[in-house]
Amino acid sequence: MGHLMKRLASLGIAGTIATSAFLVVSASPSTAETTMARGVTSCSQLRAQHPTGIAKSKKAAKAAVRAGYRKPFVCKHVYLQLKALDRNRNKSVCEVR
Repeated sequence: MGHLMKRLASLGIAGTIATSAFLVVSASPSTAETTMARGVTSCSQLRAQHPTGIAKSKKAAKAAVRAGYRKPFVCKHVYLQLKALDRNRNKSVCEVR
């Protein structure tokens, strides 16, 4: 019985380590997203990183494509930070035809 308890304990520790690693990996994109829009004040600066623009959602990206634009990159956090650049209010920023 002692061997089984040791094995379960080691599995519990492995599960904790795997969960911690998942949390670290899942936290990185949000940090990258917030730093991506930092310092961007114009469409020309944004297009240096994302040549087709940024859309708020997949639905907004599809609507932009239907309107004749190239498919923008979808990132809600960046869109919300750059919402002032959305002059035509189609939930896509700096889109390109």
